[in-house]
Amino acid sequence: METVPADVLIARAVRAHTRALVTLAVACLALAGIGTAALSLAGEDLRTPPITAGLSLLAVGQACALVAAAIAGIGLIRVLRQVGEPGSDDSAAAARSNVPREAVRATAARFAILMRVVVGACVLVISVWALANTAGIVGAVVGALVTLQLVVALALLRVHLLRSL
Repeated sequence: METVPADVLIARAVRAHTRALVTLAVACLALAGIGTAALSLAGEDLRTPPITAGLSLLAVGQACALVAAAIAGIGLIRVLRQVGEPGSDDSAAAARSNVPREAVRATAARFAILMRVVVGACVLVISVWALANTAGIVGAVVGALVTLQLVVALALLRVHLLRSL
């Protein structure tokens, strides 16, 4: 097994975290755009249960996307704070002590937990709408299908993070 130079290892960790942060920020904006489009298309039906249920699930997705972006940002800050200038003794020491690898693994593990939280939140909100007002079930399911795309994005980002090692 070949050894990867310290600066390359650090650069890979920084690049993976940066891509995750940007992707999740875009995901949050995309969910906001979908919610805005739904609001504009709803017209006078704005307060009907299907629209309200769908928007409640989009809000859950946005909140989870913001949490995921914060997780990626924290991982990026951790890598950047604990390594020094490129080529310095500090960066070599940080790579030897596995700072970049640990940060990437911690971010990937947190994404795995968040994926479960998103799925659980979707199931919970659909269940609440099923109990509270059955007319909102269809809207809740549609909102959940859109929100579950965040899980797919998190899974892809998690694979990208782990492959960057």
